[in-house]
Amino acid sequence: MEHAKSIEDHTQDYLNDVHESLTHERQRQAAADGPEAVKAALEGEYAEAKKFGDTEHEKSIVQHYIDYAHEAVPGRDGVTLAVMRQREAAEIDAKNGNSAATDAALAFQYKLAEEHGDKEHMHSIVVHQAHVERMAHQHHGKSLAQEHFTYFLWSSTYNALSMGIAAMGSSNMFFWLMIGNVAKPFKPALAITGVVVFIATYHYFRIFNSWCDAFDVHFLPSEGGYAVFTSGKPFNDAYRYVDWLLTVPLLLIELILVMQLPEGESGPKMWKCGVFSGLMVAIGYPGEIGNDPAARLQYCVAALVPFMYVLYELYFGLAEATARSAPNVAAIIAGARYLTAISWLTYPFVYMVKGVGLNGTIASVLEQIGYSVADIVAKAVFGCMIWRIAHEKTLNMEAGLAK
Repeated sequence: MEHAKSIEDHTQDYLNDVHESLTHERQRQAAADGPEAVKAALEGEYAEAKKFGDTEHEKSIVQHYIDYAHEAVPGRDGVTLAVMRQREAAEIDAKNGNSAATDAALAFQYKLAEEHGDKEHMHSIVVHQAHVERMAHQHHGKSLAQEHFTYFLWSSTYNALSMGIAAMGSSNMFFWLMIGNVAKPFKPALAITGVVVFIATYHYFRIFNSWCDAFDVHFLPSEGGYAVFTSGKPFNDAYRYVDWLLTVPLLLIELILVMQLPEGESGPKMWKCGVFSGLMVAIGYPGEIGNDPAARLQYCVAALVPFMYVLYELYFGLAEATARSAPNVAAIIAGARYLTAISWLTYPFVYMVKGVGLNGTIASVLEQIGYSVADIVAKAVFGCMIWRIAHEKTLNMEAGLAK
């Protein structure tokens, strides 16, 4: 008897699971058919729950309908709470001269529709958002491209960040695989080179994911293409500065290590270049996160002080050590120094893109693409030159041993 009851309970649990799955499917279908269908579906589920004495489920169904009715069922005046909320938001926006309140109201409605699986309502909200934005920009005399991301601008940044991931990740694999092919004195430099692009790969993944999370991209048949909307989540570009704070000093250290400076000279140079390059990044960060062009220029000028010291060390401080190297190695070292200096000179110009009067969207895209290209040159391409220096020096050492 006890075993039979256990089997019966197990069977009932299984049927309940199947019943619950079918319930959710019916609710999703009803949501697509409109408020009356939702009401009928929930009444059917309520009768089933009452039949089995499931009081907890009964309460859940009642609350579910109350929540849904508040948003989707018209009141006595024929207007739903959702529409009332949008009207109030439109009035606020009219006073403030923007569309922030309407954007927030539509985002809230989209979230509710998504929770209920109402795909038709979700699509309607997206289309409505596009029309609201177009009307707002016409009202304020601004083009859509001036204030909002077009699909071209959004995808350009998307592809630039993707390229950064590919370049950093593939170069990281190459540098670490090549450690075994260089002489022992150069292994630390090549290992650090790999660490630099490994850190960059991680942060480019974080920047890429943050960019994707910050926007919702939908295809709108009425627009004949994709429309880009902010999701309400912030785009966190601070990952880039954390990356630079770690990798920029290491870039200089790996160059000094591979050059094999005389004893007592490499240590002080690594400390000086590391500290000054870190200060350069730290000073520039407040200007990056601010919206004041004048303040941005001030931070840029302040950051240029340690920046110029690092450039001086690259051009003049390492010139004597370069001249002491073998001719085949000296040319590569000189190239690495010049590549670093020139690629680093692009950063201040990209930094000031947002301070020269360009509108927000275009400036943001140019900044992300500019930084991505500069990072690839300053880390992946520079790392290849570090490997070449280590490789040529290894060949020279082997030739000397052979003699």
